[in-house]
Amino acid sequence: MSTEGVVRIDAGTLFTGNGEPIENASVIISNGLIEQAGPSSSVSTPISAQVFEVKYLTPGLWDSHIHFWGSTEGNSLARTYTNPALAGARSARDAEILLAQGITSVRCLGGIGIEIGKAVSEGTCSGPTVYGAGAMLSIPGGHGDPGILQAPASGESMTRRICSGVDDCVQAVREQIRRGAAVIKVCVSGGVMSDANVEEQQFSDNELRAIVDEAKRARRAVAAHAHGLSGIRAAVKAGVTTIEHGSRLTEEIASLMA
Repeated sequence: MSTEGVVRIDAGTLFTGNGEPIENASVIISNGLIEQAGPSSSVSTPISAQVFEVKYLTPGLWDSHIHFWGSTEGNSLARTYTNPALAGARSARDAEILLAQGITSVRCLGGIGIEIGKAVSEGTCSGPTVYGAGAMLSIPGGHGDPGILQAPASGESMTRRICSGVDDCVQAVREQIRRGAAVIKVCVSGGVMSDANVEEQQFSDNELRAIVDEAKRARRAVAAHAHGLSGIRAAVKAGVTTIEHGSRLTEEIASLMA
């Protein structure tokens, strides 16, 4: 559907995201901007409008945790060693698919989302608005370190940044912000795609606080990959913005989060 001119979409049911659904509703879009929305009987339609009919119409959806990896294999080594140009070409296609499915905003919590977001913004490819984290931060031997799976790997790539110590953690945050990160992703436990133990806290308390403080100084949210209880507790106490997964979450930690 072109963004130029006037478009009218007639829907059997319109979900506005604010209040009850509206039956037999219409939306008027002029040059890509919504001008009217409501019962069809109350909407005025220019003669030149293109008219489309659908059963259901909703606002664009958010996917708050995705990865633009650009890898056809579901393991860390494949992601690490996929050529960045190939990863970008694949991810551009993934972005188009997401938009076609009705997802208009995403958080890419580790991957090449920053770069895909730039391509979308400049019109190079179609896709949702992307809030990218850049490389996810991990300790050596942690969830983001593919070297623990099969073979040694360098400590930095487009998708991950291995860091140790307060100073290096601060530097890693600054590197992602310099790259254009809208959010910082940190791994504080193992996960289903690593050999690291989900019950062991990754990053020390001081390192976590340094990451959070540096991110918040730059007005960036911090998303923490955390399955195990010790990692969740440490991340919450450090002041992260969101807990991703939280598989072993308890009422006690939920109260601490609240």
